[in-house]
Amino acid sequence: MNEILAFLSEPIEPLEKISNYPLNEDWVKEHYAKFRSKYSNIKINVPVKNDMVEDKPLPRTGQIWTCFQTYDDYFGNEINGKLPYYVVVIDEVCKLDDFESIRIQPINLFVELRAKDEQIISNKNIAGFEFFIEHWNEQPISVNLLNLYIGSIQLDPPVNEEFLNLSDDQKKFREIEIENTSYLRQSVISFLSYKEIIANKGNCPIINIDNYINYLVEKNDAVKEDGQPYELLIAAKRGKKDLRKRYHYSHHVKGEKMEIELIKDRNTFILSIATHQDVILKDERGNSFNPIKSSNNTIFKDLDSGLYILNSEIMDKPIKIRL
Repeated sequence: MNEILAFLSEPIEPLEKISNYPLNEDWVKEHYAKFRSKYSNIKINVPVKNDMVEDKPLPRTGQIWTCFQTYDDYFGNEINGKLPYYVVVIDEVCKLDDFESIRIQPINLFVELRAKDEQIISNKNIAGFEFFIEHWNEQPISVNLLNLYIGSIQLDPPVNEEFLNLSDDQKKFREIEIENTSYLRQSVISFLSYKEIIANKGNCPIINIDNYINYLVEKNDAVKEDGQPYELLIAAKRGKKDLRKRYHYSHHVKGEKMEIELIKDRNTFILSIATHQDVILKDERGNSFNPIKSSNNTIFKDLDSGLYILNSEIMDKPIKIRL
């Protein structure tokens, strides 16, 4: 097999894992470092502060971006790619509900495997390396996967695949690349799967712990005095029936029981956690929320729809909540 194809099929890291590599140890020592360095030595010419979203330009056709190699999909599952990818934006942003997607084509620095007539960018001042565009690997991804803006290029018209005569290595290369970039399009696939599920189950919150998904069912119990958020206590004392949708989930953290209560309050949510531990709540952009303390409950109010990450000092894995 072509050396590059062998690397792309199993881009192992770190080198200590070479005993499990399908090829011999000498090959790995000689070639792994060479190919891996093509990624690790890339110099980004136009860096953008990753922690300041407002500094990022709006995605537009012809822009080149780096993508996150690890991210949480729409369900809160942690998704990991084998390799970091650069992509070129092909179309404008498409928005559906609170989800924004964009069509991209990955770019590749192994120009040896490009097909005849495929667009190659030889100007290394653009991305820091020579590359070609995988026009045959176009796919939609979440806008949130775009990490750093690199620059822009002028796109050539699409290549007519009908007249391409691909070698066996080029065919295999395309198969590997389509598989390796599947983690990028998972960001859109998960959103579409979510929309299909809530169409059948109803618009229920999701709790995800270590990539295990729990669909919460509405709780219809009467309001109780003990252990409830203060909003429910007030409603009970006034003799009013609380008609808000409520969802409950019990979780044990190192022997300690944690009760999670979600209340749909018109267009927002209230999250109440019954625990003696201090908990931290952040959204998927890393923004923190200030809690209200009520007895043994920690309460977060006015939460919009979205993905939230709940954590504490004793948690080995965060609890991810999709509202």
